[in-house]
Amino acid sequence: MGDLEDELHGRPSCCLGIVLGCLSYSMKAKARARSVEYAYVLVSPDGRMLREVATYCQDGLVRPVIDKVFPFAQALEAMELLEAGHVTGKIVIEMPANAAKDRHQPESE
Repeated sequence: MGDLEDELHGRPSCCLGIVLGCLSYSMKAKARARSVEYAYVLVSPDGRMLREVATYCQDGLVRPVIDKVFPFAQALEAMELLEAGHVTGKIVIEMPANAAKDRHQPESE
């Protein structure tokens, strides 16, 4: 697991680091106000690393944190909760079982 951690903590160029640091200032302030830590990470596409992460997911070492699940009919309520910033983890919107099928049906005349 050390290879992935080493690559994720690589250092960007000085100029890019300064720019990203300035851009993330407001996010850091919001995080501090909620007693959490915010950090950005720069990575490049790497097939070997992606396969390693996929293995972690398959082995159950990486799991999403789900805050709340909403039915599709309450999607607006879900978005309002998300925008309010009072969630810990992911907001899930369940789609109706026939949603994909209905989308591809030609409209009746």
